[in-house]
Amino acid sequence: MRDGGERGLVLSAAALPAALSGGAASAALPSALTAATINAGNLFAAGFGVAAGSMSAEVAALTDGVLRIMLVAKLKACAAILAVVVLLGIGGAGLAYRLQGPATAPPADVANLPAVEAAPKHLPEPAEPAEELPPLPELMPPPDGEAGEVIVGGPAPDFKVIDPAGKTIDIAELTAKGPVLVRLTCAANNCGCDSELAFFQAIHDAYKDHGLTCLFIFRSPDALVARYAQNKKLNMLYVVDPKGVSWSAFQTQTMPTNFLIEKGGKIVAITAGCDPSGLLANKVSDKAALLLGIESVNVKSQVEQKKAAR
Repeated sequence: MRDGGERGLVLSAAALPAALSGGAASAALPSALTAATINAGNLFAAGFGVAAGSMSAEVAALTDGVLRIMLVAKLKACAAILAVVVLLGIGGAGLAYRLQGPATAPPADVANLPAVEAAPKHLPEPAEPAEELPPLPELMPPPDGEAGEVIVGGPAPDFKVIDPAGKTIDIAELTAKGPVLVRLTCAANNCGCDSELAFFQAIHDAYKDHGLTCLFIFRSPDALVARYAQNKKLNMLYVVDPKGVSWSAFQTQTMPTNFLIEKGGKIVAITAGCDPSGLLANKVSDKAALLLGIESVNVKSQVEQKKAAR
């Protein structure tokens, strides 16, 4: 017989037939046997032992069977509850994992992809094609048929220009008559070229009656040159060359540049750059006088005296 080790099991008149419903004991039980079995079971459940011989063998056997059946049922119920708790815990952990997302590194094939550069906010506008400039007029070659470098002692370039009146001016024809001073300049007020203008006007006035021809070539628009010539009272020969063809012909990019050409077309002096003091103009005056075989005029002093007299 068992002692009172299995606690917490309580038998009743209604529970006993239910416990025995699935076995051979499902048959009708005598009421006295049922009552004795219930009392014995309750004593065991309460922790009390039952002395040997105090109950019949039928009661003892029936009580032991009932207690076993009830214990198994209670263990099954506990196992079912524990399984439900475990399943609920696993389900909650899975839900939290899905909500939080896996904290794992991206796959190697994704991590190694090249970074995509951000598109510029403003796409550059397509560049407009450069305006095609009209071809420069062809320059006539020197008399010897070779292009030659424009240097002191070399021939002046042989080319033609057109004055504001529409008349063609041929450099070769001018130098055939006598020495020529070609000045490549601009028609802008208050610039370096403008600050030298008075000195070169004095050169023209000093030597025009002795055979020197002064030709001013302005790299400025026609309308600007017309106003400039009127305001400055220009009385020498001048032409307009806004595209700078003359600069290409004389192989220079400097403004102003002066070329003194003797009769026959040989260059005897080249002076580049501006000098508002008048010293550079004086040197040109000295060389022009030497070509003409007359006394030199100090154009610097002449201009300064005129300014002082105003």
